[in-house]
Amino acid sequence: MSLIHGANGNGKSNLLEALYLLAVAKSPRAVAERELVGFGPAYEASSASAKPGTGLAGEQVHTVISATVDRSGEPVRVQVDLLGPPIEPAGPAGSVAESPTTGNIGGGWEGTSFQKFIRVNGAPRRAADLVGELNAVLFSAADLELVYGPPSGRRRYLDVLISQHDRAYLRALQHYGRATTQRNHLLRSIREGRSNPDELGPWNERVAQEGGYIIAARLRAMEELRVHAAAVYADLSQAAQALKISYQSSFAMSPTSEDGAALSEAALTGALTENERRDVAQGHTSVGPHRDDLCILIDGSDADRYASRGQARSAVLALKLAEAEFLSQRRGETPVILLDDVLSELDPVRRELVLDRVAGYDQCLITTAELDAITPVRRAEMRLYEVREGTVTLA
Repeated sequence: MSLIHGANGNGKSNLLEALYLLAVAKSPRAVAERELVGFGPAYEASSASAKPGTGLAGEQVHTVISATVDRSGEPVRVQVDLLGPPIEPAGPAGSVAESPTTGNIGGGWEGTSFQKFIRVNGAPRRAADLVGELNAVLFSAADLELVYGPPSGRRRYLDVLISQHDRAYLRALQHYGRATTQRNHLLRSIREGRSNPDELGPWNERVAQEGGYIIAARLRAMEELRVHAAAVYADLSQAAQALKISYQSSFAMSPTSEDGAALSEAALTGALTENERRDVAQGHTSVGPHRDDLCILIDGSDADRYASRGQARSAVLALKLAEAEFLSQRRGETPVILLDDVLSELDPVRRELVLDRVAGYDQCLITTAELDAITPVRRAEMRLYEVREGTVTLA
């Protein structure tokens, strides 16, 4: 295990975020790529003094995130490049001129898109090809939204998990998203009298085909997750409470892992046909995996309504450690465990239980701002790093 410590605001979370981005090709936090690029005082000072011919003005903002993944003795180099817009030349009084197209002044890039380029062993790849090269499980304070937040966060949890071992699932998600978008356009066109309801048939089939695969894969994953998560939660709560997770469908079906893609597709086809009139009135597809949810119960009560913060944190930890066990079994190799300030709100007993759990993984990175929260005995088992002003050094 590696323990990364340092004061808040020095970059501990950024390090784990970068590693997780290399695993799933997307930041767990940022909505847009431009949010991943830091524009601090050094950049602002440099750009403010930029003049034609200095070599800075006109250059593009370029951020590189890369790592070498050692998979059974076969190193794989993974890299994500973020390429931003050119730095504007200096205006009057040495200020950076405002771009008429981007509105970039100094380090502000609101409304500007960054290009993302992915390479595996130096060769250009798609995002789907990067996923799975580095298996990782991340826990951060934001993951409490798995309990308290909207269904979209819980669906994303399942989607990221399954995509790391099943690339066909990732392709199905992409195809399903495009199919539902096209169906929604047609629904609005029908509502406005520009299209015929009979045109829905082929799109119902396409949405159901891709959606059936997604639902079946989620149900298979849930069968394993619920067992692992229940065991971890019982350990963390010292058998005082029980955690139960289940898949909640947006349409009438009895979801079990034995349904398979064909049965899920048939059930979804029926639901899409049955809800056509309502969908036309609303202008969007009201049933399908994009509307499903993950139900989390603690001692039979809805966790999002009744769980305390401590219970929620333990439930999320159970889900994340269940995710790690799932990936270990499916991929035949243990994932990298990334625990971002996971120990701060745990009592000493639960803290030790968590450390016992993650000690069995080949590589685990833990961040903390409170070094004394880790006992000297535990620290002796770890490699210590310190983060100060964005620089990581071996302590």
